[in-house]
Amino acid sequence: MNGESLTYDVVQGNHTIAAKIDWCATPPIVFDCQAEARFTVRSNLRGLKVLFVLCYLFMPSKYLVMERAS
Repeated sequence: MNGESLTYDVVQGNHTIAAKIDWCATPPIVFDCQAEARFTVRSNLRGLKVLFVLCYLFMPSKYLVMERAS
């Protein structure tokens, strides 16, 4: 849901994270967790890219973007 926030407790060390919704997923991100780590997931369809929405049916890994938040 838009604006939803999830929290998970993980042990320190190297981890891999990815987000998935329906038919598309983000590429996995490997990160080292020594303290708190935050990630933001959003749609890549912004601005004029909305006009090419049908192209994303053939590029499901490009629809979602996950970034490490500062």
